[in-house]
Amino acid sequence: MQEIMEVKDDIGTVAAKIQETEAIWENIFTSIDNIKMELNDSRWIGSANEKCLQIHEAIKMYAEKIRPFFPEIHTCIEQLQKNKDNFVNASNNVALINSI
Repeated sequence: MQEIMEVKDDIGTVAAKIQETEAIWENIFTSIDNIKMELNDSRWIGSANEKCLQIHEAIKMYAEKIRPFFPEIHTCIEQLQKNKDNFVNASNNVALINSI
């Protein structure tokens, strides 16, 4: 059985939120690069440095695995918009409701 999902925002609002999220995600990559430079600074030594580097690498790997989904999400949103437009234009019932 397929789960029914309800999105309470319109497609344009969802697309805008996705773009906002993508911009935040790009800022995360900038922060990751800045953190790497700080960790490579000679002031960081010993086990604290090693643990921070390990955590940093784990976060970077996670972020890199998520990043490729954004273009796919944009494609899905565009397709959803096209499907909505085609449904509205092709549906006799919608045309009838719009004529009232």
